[in-house]
Amino acid sequence: MLGTPGGGFIPVPKNPHVVYPVDVVLQRVANLTLVKELAKIRMSVQALTGDWKGSSRKSSAQPVPTQVLGKELFAIPGLEAFITVSAKQIDYLNLVVFPQKLLRGSSLRFTHPASKANHLIKGKLDPP
Repeated sequence: MLGTPGGGFIPVPKNPHVVYPVDVVLQRVANLTLVKELAKIRMSVQALTGDWKGSSRKSSAQPVPTQVLGKELFAIPGLEAFITVSAKQIDYLNLVVFPQKLLRGSSLRFTHPASKANHLIKGKLDPP
C-alpha cells in the first residue's frame, strides 16, 4: 500500500510497502517538481516517470536515466534529498533522502510500526 496526502491508501499488490510517519528535518533539498529546476538538469517529468522496462537500452546492465540522475544528485556536495513526482501516481510526490549525507542539524525520526522501537538518524556532516 502507498499512502496518499489525504491519509488514504493506494493498493499496490505486486509491490507491498509499509507506510508510517517520519519526522523529517532537512536543510538542502532539490525540488524536481519545478519545471525550471528540471530544465537546469536537462530532465523532464516524462523522463522521471518513464517505464524503463520497455526502453531502448542496449542491456539491463546499462543504467536508466533516473539511475544516472540519482547518482549525479548524490554527488552534489551538501545535497541531502530531493523531491520528485511519483512514477506510479503522477499526482503524488516522493521525498528521496540520502541518509549518509545528512548535515548537522538534519534528522529523520520514526517509530517502527511492529516493534514500536524509536529510530533517529542524525546528520553528522558539516555544510560544504
